[in-house]
Amino acid sequence: MNSAIFVLFERASVMLVAMYFAFQFQITKRILRKPTSLSQSLWIGVLGGILGILGTYLGIFYKGAILNYRDTGVIVSTMIGGLPSGLISAAIAAVQRLSLGGTTAFPCFLGTFTVGIVTGILSLKYGRRIFNVPFSIVYTAIIELVHLSFVYFIVQPHYLAVDIAKTVMFPMVFTNTFAVSMLIAIFSGTEKSFEDITATTTSSLFKIVEDSMNIIDRGLSMKTSKLLAKKIKKYTDFNAISITNKTTVLAHVGAGEDHHLPGSSIMTKATKEILSHGKERIIDKKSDIGCPKNDCPLRSAIIVPLKSVDGIVFGTIKFYRTKEYAISKSDLEFAKGLAQIISIEANLSRALKDSKMVYDIKYRALLSKFSPHFLFNALNAISYLIKNDREKAREMILELSRLLRYTIKEEKAVVSLKKELEFVEHYLKFMKYRYDDEFNYEISSNAPENLMVPFFLFHPIVENSVKHAKIPSKKLKVIVKCIYNKSGTLTFSVKDNGKGFKIQKIHEGLGTKLIKERLENLYGDTAKLHIRSNLYKGTSVKIEIPVMDTQRVNAS
Repeated sequence: MNSAIFVLFERASVMLVAMYFAFQFQITKRILRKPTSLSQSLWIGVLGGILGILGTYLGIFYKGAILNYRDTGVIVSTMIGGLPSGLISAAIAAVQRLSLGGTTAFPCFLGTFTVGIVTGILSLKYGRRIFNVPFSIVYTAIIELVHLSFVYFIVQPHYLAVDIAKTVMFPMVFTNTFAVSMLIAIFSGTEKSFEDITATTTSSLFKIVEDSMNIIDRGLSMKTSKLLAKKIKKYTDFNAISITNKTTVLAHVGAGEDHHLPGSSIMTKATKEILSHGKERIIDKKSDIGCPKNDCPLRSAIIVPLKSVDGIVFGTIKFYRTKEYAISKSDLEFAKGLAQIISIEANLSRALKDSKMVYDIKYRALLSKFSPHFLFNALNAISYLIKNDREKAREMILELSRLLRYTIKEEKAVVSLKKELEFVEHYLKFMKYRYDDEFNYEISSNAPENLMVPFFLFHPIVENSVKHAKIPSKKLKVIVKCIYNKSGTLTFSVKDNGKGFKIQKIHEGLGTKLIKERLENLYGDTAKLHIRSNLYKGTSVKIEIPVMDTQRVNAS
């Protein structure tokens, strides 16, 4: 059976070459990324099962047994997709082997199923991080011996079992170990390539956001749009950047700027379509861009709409290249992410300008000065998690979007207690994702949810507890309580176990002065602010305000 090794090795090598090319397709990369849904795990399991069937059919028959590399598909799909993928791929490959019959049909059915379960349990407990090439070599060799033990102990007569086990052991262990280790190496390389692209894209996004935040804060005029377009082109490899409103080119920097002139009407057919239906689009050919100038150098593009908080398109941002079919999926993700940030900041700028209350303008203006720093740190944390825990990164992005949506979209001076507490909880959840085991919180309330409170009154206190109380060597815990008193007042308290402050230093802080000034503006002397703090023993802050019911607010 020495020739069997070379035959299996040859067939496995053909399969590996085919899998290498399959891993280069974007659709395969999307399926094989860390699973975030059951459907994704299902597809990975099906692919592993098909690979297992292929390993069976390309095997070599010997006395009712089949020398094969069926387990390769089960092991690799389980390593990538986890326990659900393992069960699916094992079921497909094992049932197909059972249907073929033969001396070893049932023990091989049990062996393949065992491979899927054991590999799935390891994946469930340790994740993808242990499934590297050195581990996969050792693990596959061991699990294949476990598989063959079913043949050894179940097949009758026993002398036949011994003959089969001895004959197929080395070829099967060697072939499956080789195939699994090679597939893991190919997958790891593909995944690292994707992560490198993601990291590069994220880094460029951060640089643009950091350099351009103050520009966007001033609104999208022709002057600020030109500055913004120059910054984007500086940190990317696009050949041209263009920004428009609904009717006019606000800025065009790079190739084609001789005829795509700021202040002129929008020329391209594609841009007009995006403004109409509000959906981003990749354009691969010059003819689809629709520029009426024949010698326009622009050949491919991404056009992304800029939207207000209520979903109305107010402009576009366009990323051009001078070659056709030159736009990648990572380019699209980058463009969409940047457009969302620009939309958020433009909406914030517009909200500040449109506000009717002078004091609210002053308060929101102060918020906008801090928002870029907070946003940059948040994106930095998300960037780190994209490489290490994409599921947690996704959750952080969702919580961040909820925070920004509430901050920007809410235009009323007073909101329901339910809304305000939900915003506080979203913030605490976001911080929990960011600091993980170093931070925890509790939040409780006995107050009716329809009570009305000033917008954004509680958040600065909670943020101070998280921001200023953290001790590197100690787990921070923040306890938030909202108590409805029969006396007609609402008490909101925040207590932490952090480093604390000297009381006089607290009263000198900008945040405390702002809270005091706002309470005085809203309630005169009927509101109370209590602060207690001891160095390294934590801080307690309480706000006591008169209850505002729904009827009073509507009447005002």
